[in-house]
Amino acid sequence: MAAPFLHGALTVVVTLLVTSAGVADLAVVHRIVADERAYLAAGGDLLRASVRDGSLAADACAAVTALDGVLASSAVSVRQVRVVGRPEHTQTVLLATPGLERMVGAPTLGPDEVLVSQVVADRWGWRAGTPVRLVPHSTGPTVWDVPERGLAVGGVADLSRFGDAASSAVVVPSAPSGAADECVVQTSAAARDDVAAALPALLGDGTAGAVEVQRPLDGGAFGPDAALEFARRPTRVAGLAAGAVAGVLLAVVAWTRRQRSALYATLGMPWSGGVVLRATEGVVPVVAGGAWGGLCAGATGAGLGLPVGVAVVTAALHALAAAGGAEAVVVLVALWRPPTLQALKDR
Repeated sequence: MAAPFLHGALTVVVTLLVTSAGVADLAVVHRIVADERAYLAAGGDLLRASVRDGSLAADACAAVTALDGVLASSAVSVRQVRVVGRPEHTQTVLLATPGLERMVGAPTLGPDEVLVSQVVADRWGWRAGTPVRLVPHSTGPTVWDVPERGLAVGGVADLSRFGDAASSAVVVPSAPSGAADECVVQTSAAARDDVAAALPALLGDGTAGAVEVQRPLDGGAFGPDAALEFARRPTRVAGLAAGAVAGVLLAVVAWTRRQRSALYATLGMPWSGGVVLRATEGVVPVVAGGAWGGLCAGATGAGLGLPVGVAVVTAALHALAAAGGAEAVVVLVALWRPPTLQALKDR
């Protein structure tokens, strides 16, 4: 086998090994990221604080945003109204202080605007700018004194992350004063436990019942610890495994060419020169194959929908691990001193 063809074949093999290792790990990372996104979209980053058979101060809820790790907070009260033109339909309204819109990526509401759920918008054909007129519900414990001013749809959003009732609700902006049914807080993943522990003291006034903090998705189908799962994923060492396989393959190739090393030694090549020669022959396909494999794996990860930075860094780490592992084996093999006469005799 000619040397150029052999080196080319080894480069292709190393490329395939590194690519396979990187893609296998990136597929696992993609699943972890997708699970985390689904968890957050379903409300996994929310905390809901309330007092059983009582209420919370809306201004205290607004002050929660001063805590480290709190992304947004909103004091929310649930009320029932009717919609003009649809007298037989009871409409759920969420009176919310500023902050709830940010939790669903909706625009900030003006004083005469409402945020409607996607369900309501599809049901009544409402769009941004549609005039809405609400009237009080005749009976019930959650009757709301509807303002007489006209309202308009300021945005449409999926509100299901706030619960089943909110999925078909209309959000009406409210001033951060008075009492509210609950305080909804959006936190970062790292600060979630600390914020949950601090909320009872911040929201309690010492006169009402104890403040209860709920984590809506705990104990359900969601609730992954993405950071822990990412750190413990078994495929994180796939690059090292690929490097070990590549190193063993190169060691076998070097063993099949031991007669040539013996011949060079017999002709006067010093041992150090043989080490450099054998190491160079092994390092070239490892470096080239590792680089191509890292590029292919990174491109595949980006194609899966992972952030480009995550795909590139993960693929590069696997390429470096594989190249480092393979080169370690190559250097160890290169340091081997062939028994010259015995090797020639074997030939």
